[in-house]
Amino acid sequence: MKYSRYNMILPCQNKNILFNTLTGECFIVNEDEKKAIEEENVNLTNKELYQDFLEKKVIVEDDFDELKIFEYFHNKSKFNYNCLIYTVLLTWACNLKCVYCYEGAGENRHFSMNKEIADRVIKFMERDAEDKRPKFISIMLFGGEPLVNFPIGKYILEKMSTFCEEHNIILVSAIVTNGTLITDDIIKTLIENNCKYVQITLDGPPEIHNQRRVAKNGKETFDVIIDNLIKLRSYKNQLPVVIRVNVDKNNIREIPALMKILREKGLTDFNIDFGIVHGGTESCTSYESNCYVEDEVGNLLENLWKEAAKVGFNSKVKLMRKWTYCGLNCDNNYTISPEGEVYKCWEHAGEPEHLMGTIDEKGEIENQTYKFYEWMTRNPLDAKECRECVYLPACGGGCGAISYNETNSYTGKGCFKIKGCIEKQVINYVSEILKKDIK
Repeated sequence: MKYSRYNMILPCQNKNILFNTLTGECFIVNEDEKKAIEEENVNLTNKELYQDFLEKKVIVEDDFDELKIFEYFHNKSKFNYNCLIYTVLLTWACNLKCVYCYEGAGENRHFSMNKEIADRVIKFMERDAEDKRPKFISIMLFGGEPLVNFPIGKYILEKMSTFCEEHNIILVSAIVTNGTLITDDIIKTLIENNCKYVQITLDGPPEIHNQRRVAKNGKETFDVIIDNLIKLRSYKNQLPVVIRVNVDKNNIREIPALMKILREKGLTDFNIDFGIVHGGTESCTSYESNCYVEDEVGNLLENLWKEAAKVGFNSKVKLMRKWTYCGLNCDNNYTISPEGEVYKCWEHAGEPEHLMGTIDEKGEIENQTYKFYEWMTRNPLDAKECRECVYLPACGGGCGAISYNETNSYTGKGCFKIKGCIEKQVINYVSEILKKDIK
């Protein structure tokens, strides 16, 4: 018998947590048990604990290869067609010019999707669904700023809604927007098309947000977004909202002030998500010196979660097992540009070296490139760092885009928001349980 390769021991309130990243099991262990685990001694004196470890796969048979378990579920996840997911960039244009924008804030490219290209995209989604027979189709409206070209988004959603009804498929939708152009008619359209979330970004109190998320017409955006969030609050039971806060060294100290404003405005019923800004593309590499490095992210996020909880947000982070780092690694997931070009990662959209094909009049991908096969055959077990990493089942092998930025290849480790973050999530999870037990 041997210990699982995915056991981690973490300190928590003068106790030791044993956490297994493959199974998600947690145990409190004493100092003798901790020492036995660290020395890989399976001869535990506590026979009841030994049996529990066996049942929960903390201890496994000598010939039990956990890498095979991961590889099976990784492949199963990558080629699961229960839900087909399409991120559709309605336009490159944007009414803001955010300082860290990885797309160049609509300055590098200006094209907006027209009805002809929308019809090609619709045909592509229909053909894909007829081939893969999903239960769900999910359409994410993206940009640029998608509301700049929302009539085309509405057209796509309505056409696909009819198709899904005819084929007994459930259509769900979502939108990532800067929140400045929201109207009651747009809200109504999103609700009618089963929108599962609207993501809107605020980057600090007014004096910070208005410097970072800059309107091209010179007008301030913070108050407009707050007003629209208040408007959306009236629909909170029909239209979930996520407030996204992008964080770097320039605004971290002002996040508590933003949290207080959100509480005062009665917006803490919404979900909140903290994004760690990183200089991932050519358009935003000049901003990279303002970004946190991977080793700093765990402590940073823990402090942000605490700040959000203070004002009433439900900021508890669920422990997750990830067979793939991102859904974009899967064969059911595409990103489509305003020109009808096909990519995998949002951050790569519009970059020729990552183009995977173009949707033609028949709704087929023509001139499919080698990049598609390179991306889709990415296997974290081929990377020594991933294969030997205790975080692998909680990470899924890292981000292909980050790997490419660092190594000029999709196949590297691509670590981001995992190491240091998992530990904080586990400790917070166990701490909550211990508090309840004390009470």
